[in-house]
Amino acid sequence: FGFSQVKKLEYKKKRYDQLALSKSHLEDNFANEILDTKAMMNQDLADWLNQNLTEYKGRNQEDGTPGAGKGQSFHVGLPIQVIYDKIAEEYKEYGWRVKTSTFLTLGYDVKFAAHAIRLYHEGAELMEAGQLTFPIGGQAYNDIMRVRRGEVSLAEFRELILVYENVSRALKPRSVLPDAPDYKWANGYLVDVCTQYIKNGGSEFVQEDGAEYV
Repeated sequence: FGFSQVKKLEYKKKRYDQLALSKSHLEDNFANEILDTKAMMNQDLADWLNQNLTEYKGRNQEDGTPGAGKGQSFHVGLPIQVIYDKIAEEYKEYGWRVKTSTFLTLGYDVKFAAHAIRLYHEGAELMEAGQLTFPIGGQAYNDIMRVRRGEVSLAEFRELILVYENVSRALKPRSVLPDAPDYKWANGYLVDVCTQYIKNGGSEFVQEDGAEYV
């Protein structure tokens, strides 16, 4: 989960930069064509977009199915105006986080980054102690808040998250956690709590084993 958060902040920046570059390329070099409904894409433009817009939302897989992949999205004969409009719309609707001051100055999503540190810290604590401590304190808290406030550059964050990743890797071989969650217990617990809650009309109740829940 922590690893995925790091990938998201890197992917978001990569995709945003590609959209901005492609939009500018079309506006600077094909100003007339993007206003002409009959103007079609040539091979040079198709090649440029395929090379520089690899994270395009409309990109096809190698088998031709929709979705980001290695297949080519752009080819000769596509209407330039339609392609430009799609790129411009993706760029416009990309998301509020890329328009925040921290993203514009730092080049990454501080929310995803802060979550990544929190997740690696919690994962390490689970592997070492088998439980989580709330609220988070110490160095982890300081690192999370520094990142969240936008006080950490992208280069510094990459060095910082690597420290947390390495701690997790070192702990994994001697983790006290089981190989897999006890899904049967968890599902049974959730069903029992929800059932008791409904039966008691949402008020406090005492489970049969004596454990109290609200």
